[in-house]
Amino acid sequence: MENETQNEEKPLSALDESKKILAEIEKQKIELKEWTERAEAVRSEQMLSGNADAGTPAEAPKKLTPREYAEKVMAGEVPK
Repeated sequence: MENETQNEEKPLSALDESKKILAEIEKQKIELKEWTERAEAVRSEQMLSGNADAGTPAEAPKKLTPREYAEKVMAGEVPK
């Protein structure tokens, strides 16, 4: 009978539970910091290599031929 009580976990006091939660938060905080540093390193590498999103040129608007322009005007569309 005594072995059963020894194997069971004692209920944690509020202070012990708070310390356990705080330790877990600190652990996750460190892990998040590591992930952030890795993400920054990847982003920097992308920017320096020219593969970043900001480095892609914008697509030029399609030029309409005179025939396409006339067809749009006749259809009531206002071409830009």
